[in-house]
Amino acid sequence: MQNGNRPPQTYGNFRMPSVEERKQPRTAPQATQNPRPQTYADSAEPETPVKQPRRQSAELPNENTDLPYPAAGYYPLAGRQKSAYHVSDSSDIEAYSLLILLTIMLCLTLFVLFAYSGYVFSKATGPCLNITAAAAEKASAADGVFPLMESDYFGEGGSDITPVDPNGPYDFSSSVPVSAAVDDAWFSDAVFIGDSRTEGLWLYSKIKSNYICERGLNLNKFFSDTLAKYDGKTAFAELKALDVTKIYICFGINEIGWYGDSFIKAYSSMIDEVRAAKPDAVIYVQNIFPMTKELSDKNVYGNNNKIREYNRQISELCLEKKVYMLDIYSYFADSNGNLKDSYETGVDGAHFKAGGQGYLDWASYIRTHIAQK
Repeated sequence: MQNGNRPPQTYGNFRMPSVEERKQPRTAPQATQNPRPQTYADSAEPETPVKQPRRQSAELPNENTDLPYPAAGYYPLAGRQKSAYHVSDSSDIEAYSLLILLTIMLCLTLFVLFAYSGYVFSKATGPCLNITAAAAEKASAADGVFPLMESDYFGEGGSDITPVDPNGPYDFSSSVPVSAAVDDAWFSDAVFIGDSRTEGLWLYSKIKSNYICERGLNLNKFFSDTLAKYDGKTAFAELKALDVTKIYICFGINEIGWYGDSFIKAYSSMIDEVRAAKPDAVIYVQNIFPMTKELSDKNVYGNNNKIREYNRQISELCLEKKVYMLDIYSYFADSNGNLKDSYETGVDGAHFKAGGQGYLDWASYIRTHIAQK
């Protein structure tokens, strides 16, 4: 059998060309869009391949022309262009949302960390800064306050200021003048009566004495309210049980909202009752020291104008009842009638700061204003 008449040889699905076909000049094969190998059965006609629908894609590089079309969004070869048919699905949106959420949480965490670090730093350095600022403010204040010193009640030659003549008449129309300071022994038989301001004097003034005081106490409650700290007795009953010869009274801040002449009538009645209970005691009435300008301007339950009016009535009452008045208002007030800026107060602006200079200066004033009789 001649070579030209040989039957075609096949290897698997591929057919080997015959000798005659090999002698034909070669021509460049035309590229197909999607060449697929044809399969033949042993004794049957070749099957017509079923064309699969294709997606349109962006132009691919020439070397990838004959590669199968990839699934949308899957690009295994580095040089292959992305499919123009790819669109975002719900999984992509969820991924983007999760990424944005994580970014926001990270920013909030960093913000909280920075804020907390600043808070810790301010707490650590705040006391030093506040002490420095307070000292600078007090030193530069135009109406600065200085504690009473020995030079305040001793003359240049070192002699005592002439005291009030024990046998002469006393001018009850004015406050007790400055005198030599007394020590704690002077207050051993004294008692301080008042509200929360007097309570602060008890806690922070370093005057060792007897105290009958309560937060919220006023001229009426002094006789009516029972106090747990005094075994359920009223403040007046506690006073009657004490053996004292000096009585310091300070009321007015809790009565600042009273109307008409109810305040001075209640004060007058109290002095009469106290004098009847302790006829041999010397009575000192302290007038009302001012509140801060900020609190006075708010006029929540009163202001410094009302305090000045009450103090005028107290002065007239002391003259009428022949009791000694301590003008602590003038000592703590600035030129405008407000509490001096150099004094720190509590949150309400009506009390000195706990442990601050206000209570110490108040004690110094009391020690250096002693009536002589």
